[in-house]
Order: sequence, then C-alpha cells, then structure tokens
Amino acid sequence: MDLTVLIATYNRAAILGEAIEGVLAQRLPPGVRWELVVVDNNSHDDTKAVVEHYIRTSAVPVRYLFEGRQGKSHALNAGLKRADGEVIAFTDDDVLVSPEWVATALRVMDRSGADGAGGRILPKWMTPPPAWLANSARLRSYLALVEAVTPQVLSYPSRGPGWVVGANMVFRRSVFSEIGEFDVALGPCGRLPVNFEDLDMVERALRRGLKIVYDPDLVVCHRVSAERMRKKYFRRWAFTSGLALAVRALPPRGHHVVLGRPFWLYRRTARAFSKWCVAALLRRPYTLDMGVDFFQAAGVLWWYPEATRRVQRREEPEGDLRAR
Repeated sequence: MDLTVLIATYNRAAILGEAIEGVLAQRLPPGVRWELVVVDNNSHDDTKAVVEHYIRTSAVPVRYLFEGRQGKSHALNAGLKRADGEVIAFTDDDVLVSPEWVATALRVMDRSGADGAGGRILPKWMTPPPAWLANSARLRSYLALVEAVTPQVLSYPSRGPGWVVGANMVFRRSVFSEIGEFDVALGPCGRLPVNFEDLDMVERALRRGLKIVYDPDLVVCHRVSAERMRKKYFRRWAFTSGLALAVRALPPRGHHVVLGRPFWLYRRTARAFSKWCVAALLRRPYTLDMGVDFFQAAGVLWWYPEATRRVQRREEPEGDLRAR
C-alpha cells in the first residue's frame, strides 16, 4: 500500500459515516494503492455496523479493528500495527476531508521530502458561533483549529503560526520505527479529553531531527457542535487538559510536596486565580482568557497525582513496526 488513512473513533456512530464517506470520495492518480482503517476504541453504539456497511460497499479497502483498552493512543497504536501503507494519514471521526486530501498529502510529502506534515483545520460551525469565539484566535485554537496560511518547516521548540494536529496529520511509516508509537499516557480516554498525543508525537520527531512541515494546501474541516461554543466548555476543557500538561511536564524530584503536589503548583494556581478575579472586576475583554488560564492551572494541580501514576505505569510499545 502507498497510503493508509487511519481513524480512531469512540461512540460517534451518528457522525462517523459522514467522515468515512469524505475519505472514500478521494480523487487520486491512477496506480495509487491505499486503504482506510477504522479503529473502534471500545464504543457502545453502532460504530461497528457503520464501518461494516462501508466494508461491503466501498471499492476502496476498508478495515475495522476493535481496541478494548480505553484511550485514543491505544487505538492509534493498534491501527499502526495493522496499517499497510508506507505513508499513514490521520484524521478524526468529526472531521470532513476534501476529495483532494489524500492526493495533496502525498504531493506535500513528495515535494518537501518531509517525514511528516500537517495543514489547516478550518471550522464547520454546526450553529453560528458567538462573537466572543469567532473573534478569538486563541479560543479557536483550543478547538483544534489551525488557520495559518503561510507554509513553514517546523522546529523545536515550536515557533510560528503553523502547527500539526492529529485531525490533519501525515507521517511516513519510518517515523514510528524510529521514535516509537503514541504515548498511552496521553490522548482522549473515554469522556476525558486528555489530548496532546499528536503534539507529543510531532515534538518527539522534531527532537530526533526529522523534518516536519506545515502546508496550508492540506485542508480539512472540523465539525464544531453547539455544545463546544459555550464558555463552560472551554473551562472544562482547560481543567481536563491539565492532566495532559502534567503528564508532559512533570517537574524533577526534590520539590517541596504538599498533599502529593509540588508547592509551586499551588502558587501558580493562586496567581492565575487572582489575575482572573482582577480582570473580571475590571470587566476586561480578556476575562475569559484569564479564566481559562486559571482552570488549566487548577487542572494541573488537581490531576498531578494521576499524571504521576500514568507516567509510572506507561506501557512498553507492543510489537515491532520495523518488521513492516
């Protein structure tokens, strides 16, 4: 296979079909061999039936995998072991791709000589967004939207407006042979949106000296439901993302600890709370941003013991992708 499209999904049978149809509608040059692999991460809805419909009716090879260990990284790793493509293109079950998406991904990889690539993720608003969201690039980025229009070669630490996100991400298979699989301590797990498994993979590749590019020609659309356009959604997202931030940046040992947490985390959370209160009292336009900062700091503080446990019980990568 030249390319595998890989989708990990959890309890989204109602919208999964639209995502699959977008992938299967690709227009590709003759001779390109590709497949779609959908990994069901322990769903309790009709996900399997949805995928089996396309297995029966699609001219493109479609495969269904079940991964019972909860967590998106477990599902992605299971898909990697079964994928036959020399290039792996990742997207999500709430993302709509254009008919040129796969062809563009292959073209971007070929002309840049990159080991990995990503591109724009534009919103498909399911209802009109409120002004406070439409006018805030920062809040839109929390929805995994990437709207930069300038191509760039990524570097570590990250600089510039472009970044690569799992909803629109392509890697050569050789990348995983070199740097390993997705970190199972990261990634959404059931209803807990831990996230950052994609960012972690990109950063590991960059630290290893691999070439990752951002190309705005590579475009997908991300469904944004009405529930994700509420201020409480951003506060909850910020709080739960604290778990991933703690996993990714556990401080060195030796800090003064109170109730299982380093004391400096209490100070940082208190500072974030005071800034939010001041902004609210003065009715500053950035009050919501300050509130998000506080909930994220509070999340790191709250989830710190769980992050420590996750890091301690990280599983060794299973299988050997080099054999592929």
